[in-house]
Amino acid sequence: MLNKELFKEQIERLLYLYPTWQIESTNPKAVRAWYDSFKNLHDMQFTKMVDKYIDTERSVPTVAGLLSHKEEYNAPLTTEEREKARESLVELLGANSILLGGDQDIE
Repeated sequence: MLNKELFKEQIERLLYLYPTWQIESTNPKAVRAWYDSFKNLHDMQFTKMVDKYIDTERSVPTVAGLLSHKEEYNAPLTTEEREKARESLVELLGANSILLGGDQDIE
């Protein structure tokens, strides 16, 4: 879920860079409507989306305009997820597989 403070920082950034943008940034309902449009994005995904928008667009931001610059984001695996994946690979390939750092020769 998108961090609200990061969201506010990025909206402020857009306000500075697009001075004619008519967003009601002091209206809590307006800000909430904007946040709700992006709340399911990861922090890094939202920041990169805003960066890309700023780098490529001349017109003031819209929800659709920003989302058109959204990139896929896969959160890093947790330690448990990595270990489970490694165990699956060991089971599939064998513990001595060169693909897993073992010394099994390739035939």
